Amino acid sequence: MNSEKTFKRFIDEIQILQTQLSSACEITIICDKSGRIFYINDPKLVLCLEKSIGQAFESVFPLQKPNGSKFLLCEITKTGNQEQDIFKLEYQGETLDYRIKVTPLLDNQNEKLGFVISLLDVAECKQTEERVKAIHTELAQMLLYAQQSRMVLLSVIEDQKQAEAELQLAAKVFEQSNEGIIITDSTHNIIKVNKAFSKITGYEESDALGNNPRMLSSGEHDKEFYHAMWKSINEQGYWQGEVYDRRKDGSLYPELLSIRQVKNKNGRVTQFIGVFSDITERKADEANIKQLANYDTLTGLPNRVLFADRIDNALSKARRNYEQLAVLFIDLDRFKNVNDTCGHKVGDALLIEFSERMVSVIRSEDTASRHGGDEFLLVLPSVDTNGAAHVAQKLLELGGKPYLIGQHELNVTLSIGIAMFPDDGKTFDNLATFADIAMYRAKQEGSDAYCFFTTEMQDNSVRSMALENSMRRALERNEFHLNYQPQISLETGQIIGMEVLLRWQHPQLGLIPPTEFIPIAENSGQILAIGEWVLKSAARQLMIWIANGMEPIKIAVNISAIQFRHPRLLDTIIRIIEETGIPPHLLELELTEGVAMHNPQEVANVMQKLHEQNIHLSIDDFGTGYSSLSYLKRFPVYKLKIDRSFVMHITENSEDRAIISVVINLAKSLGMRAIAEGVETEEQLLFLKENGCNEIQGYYLSKPLSAEQFKIFVDKFTESPE
Repeated sequence: MNSEKTFKRFIDEIQILQTQLSSACEITIICDKSGRIFYINDPKLVLCLEKSIGQAFESVFPLQKPNGSKFLLCEITKTGNQEQDIFKLEYQGETLDYRIKVTPLLDNQNEKLGFVISLLDVAECKQTEERVKAIHTELAQMLLYAQQSRMVLLSVIEDQKQAEAELQLAAKVFEQSNEGIIITDSTHNIIKVNKAFSKITGYEESDALGNNPRMLSSGEHDKEFYHAMWKSINEQGYWQGEVYDRRKDGSLYPELLSIRQVKNKNGRVTQFIGVFSDITERKADEANIKQLANYDTLTGLPNRVLFADRIDNALSKARRNYEQLAVLFIDLDRFKNVNDTCGHKVGDALLIEFSERMVSVIRSEDTASRHGGDEFLLVLPSVDTNGAAHVAQKLLELGGKPYLIGQHELNVTLSIGIAMFPDDGKTFDNLATFADIAMYRAKQEGSDAYCFFTTEMQDNSVRSMALENSMRRALERNEFHLNYQPQISLETGQIIGMEVLLRWQHPQLGLIPPTEFIPIAENSGQILAIGEWVLKSAARQLMIWIANGMEPIKIAVNISAIQFRHPRLLDTIIRIIEETGIPPHLLELELTEGVAMHNPQEVANVMQKLHEQNIHLSIDDFGTGYSSLSYLKRFPVYKLKIDRSFVMHITENSEDRAIISVVINLAKSLGMRAIAEGVETEEQLLFLKENGCNEIQGYYLSKPLSAEQFKIFVDKFTESPE
């Protein structure tokens, strides 16, 4: 009778332990201390388990080391718990890679009972939930096999001592699992938990035994969730999914949980086994990956990918409901100055604070995105032009308030372009492009403003793109040429120089105005190559005239902001001087007032280096910008050029006359010369001469001339200067 009870108890324990072992995430082989197989959990290899039981591990698993030698269990077990490199197994014509872990199992007296060998398939290692599902599928196969192989178990339990040792091995596996295991009876009372359960939940075994697993409930799931879970368990015998549970300390944690029924031979449910793992880190990694994939790392706003998805949804809704939608393209004016003067950390802090201000003025259904650098996009569903203008005005007001960042008080303005669906475009790409075009129009009109897109802007944009593309071949096709406008001294009446003016004769579009193509050249970066060509060509032409008998006179060449700030400006000019042979004192570089006042200290350093090469410098369009007199007096400037806008109305506008008089006197007090451009009438000439202006140029004297025309003009003027 005792033998029958022992047999029954053994069978029940084996069924439970097989279920636990089959929940593992790898192939598990249990060997006795002589290395013979007692148990195989085989989720991948289709082995003849009946023949494998009792066989030596190496005969069933002929593994090879990376160097080609055979794997021997005896070599590993000498040193205890070992995790080895990848081994290869030839199986059914296929080479499989496995990583091996050998763990000795000890009794209470530390006597060796056997070994647990884990084989992890490197190529097919999957997420925890996939492995758990595959293992439970294997469990069903193992239970079926156990029923079919009852005679194998009967032969095993004939030796009572061996059976008890095997139960000890299985119990060790149960305790050493990294996944929490909870076993209940058929009435859902907890009868067994392992150490991993306590480690994950914080509940000791004594806290859990006799209680219902509801003790772990987080309250995050409703009745429908649990109803669906138990429906699956009762009908299919199995359920798996993600659950939020609560630890003993009250903290929530996510887990991957699988629950399976255990039935006896009569089909009656005797136990429920739950296997779970804490997936907090995995969830955090997934959230981090999602954040990086969809949000800007600096501002936390949606990036282009997420923004495109949201605006597609907004456009679909607008089409269904026949609604309008606005896209705003926002740019922080002169943001580069902040980075250049205060550093990128301050610039980043400014972008973050602006983002927060922007989000504060929009609705929950609106989406803001950082498009890149200092550019932002807004999509405003269900708004008309009035609503879009209202938001734009709020952004201008709020974005224009001072930013207190560290020790810096910063002031920036915004330029905003607006495109409307469906009037301006029906796709995100079109709307974003048109809003961008409108934003640039707002910049051209003085910044700190918003502008709606118009078809005229689109035509201009298409033309600008065409000109930019044509410009890339204009130099090699000799489409550029130079004109020269004479400059005379009002003191001597002699020609003392000329301003070099660039012209572009497009083969299809005709003569392109400099006011149109120069900004395109600057924005596309082509101004560097074009500017160098202008300097070199003008210098060569002057040397040709001098070689043909012309008196040496100065050539004044305009230098753009991009050219002046380029680190190789001085090297380029020196090289041109050496190649052409032009005397440096005959070369005059004209800088606009805006260029000169941008980062004045750096400008002063560059000017000083040019001055040391005996190159003259002048400030062009003086009076149209904002000059710091404290810096102006430190600049080694040779000449101030009075802008034509003041000269134009000199005879009827007293304010223009006053400004011109001030500029002339300022030049004299600073030891500079004054030249007025745009002189077209004798009255203008007389006023300038009476007020002490040194030099003039303009149509009254001569329009811009080709090289041949300029030579003829100089020859005639020399013969008869009157």
